[in-house]
Amino acid sequence: MGSQNIIKTMEEEITRLQKELDKAHSERKVSQNEFLVCGNTMKIDILGTEYRIEIHKVSEDSYMEEKAQEIYRKKTLRHEIMHAFLNESGLSDSSNRFDGAWAKNEEMVDWLAIQAPKIFSTFNKMNIL
Repeated sequence: MGSQNIIKTMEEEITRLQKELDKAHSERKVSQNEFLVCGNTMKIDILGTEYRIEIHKVSEDSYMEEKAQEIYRKKTLRHEIMHAFLNESGLSDSSNRFDGAWAKNEEMVDWLAIQAPKIFSTFNKMNIL
């Protein structure tokens, strides 16, 4: 068996093992304060409900630099996670009013998502987390 065949066999075995590992991870449940990354998918537990987050390119034909895409991705994830916390805590349902639920208001969710890192930074500095 030539060295090219050995390399090809090893690559195939690595690919097979990676698929098995990905399958095992995708079937695994996560617990509170834990998240699981498997390829381009994450699982996270938010107040007892498991969420699966799929990471995609911002746009296939985007001219946005990779760093800008990462910043946009993080901003979007913070926003959507805020929605999830408001949903799972019941605030989305119990905050209904005739003029709209404050917990579903996009400006409110954006504010929370934008300010959360600053708030948590202050909590960390004060050692109160």
